[in-house]
Amino acid sequence: MTNRNPLPAAEQMPRIAIGSGASVSRILAMLVVATPLLTGTHASAGQVLKIGVSYIPPTPRVTDTRLYTEEGFEIDLGREIGKRLVREVEFVRVAAGDRQQALAEGLVDLTIGSETGPPAENQKTFAAGATAGLSVAMRSDTSIRQWGNLRGKTVCIAEANERSRKLAQDLGAKVREERAPARSMMRVRTGDCDAAIHEQPVLDKLFAEKNWQKFSATLPPEAPATLAVTVSPQVPEALANAVGQAVAGFNTKEGWKTRIGRWAANVAFEVYLDQEAPDCHG
Repeated sequence: MTNRNPLPAAEQMPRIAIGSGASVSRILAMLVVATPLLTGTHASAGQVLKIGVSYIPPTPRVTDTRLYTEEGFEIDLGREIGKRLVREVEFVRVAAGDRQQALAEGLVDLTIGSETGPPAENQKTFAAGATAGLSVAMRSDTSIRQWGNLRGKTVCIAEANERSRKLAQDLGAKVREERAPARSMMRVRTGDCDAAIHEQPVLDKLFAEKNWQKFSATLPPEAPATLAVTVSPQVPEALANAVGQAVAGFNTKEGWKTRIGRWAANVAFEVYLDQEAPDCHG
């Protein structure tokens, strides 16, 4: 176990986590379009760009009092690609295991998600962030010293994070799924969960805040993956190259420093609003 005290933000190399992952601003969350049906038409000039992602946040209801920052950055990056290409985007939910088929058949123009293996030979894949793993947030007085100690423990995850769910299940933990990262982290603070599994870079940034020091116990990262954008082979080469240029434009150290900082600040504030009890154990 490590009681992590990260380097100052300026010295951190953004290790971008994937997965299930990615945070959306409150405004973006309200604009996400969920498309239940896939079509076989690829985007051409003037058409909507269909982007496959593994998770689409639920559409806010009129009665919702809170909008949450999402787990991963996929929606955020998809809208950034659309903005840079001056195209409307339509998000289509595609499970990680179905990406290759959806791309090959032209059901989507591109996908954004975590990749653990090499790209297919007939597809153009652009790394959208550095490789990073999953880590945990725990109380500093935890008895958990290694990943195996999570067996039988209650572990919180955000519903969008498929990698966290799989890792927790493989470890034999009791999985408690929460709507969003703030809900997961709040359960650690109130003592309802022994640990919360999230991407290491965003946790590192969160732990840098003084009021999170008591909850900054962590473990070495596991299940590394790389956030990537993969273009369908049915997309015209000019458009595929334009997507690659767009990705290169936002995949920068400063860009990720800003995204991770915004994620941590939003989640910390949301935890503060949602916390249902004072910090446990003094």
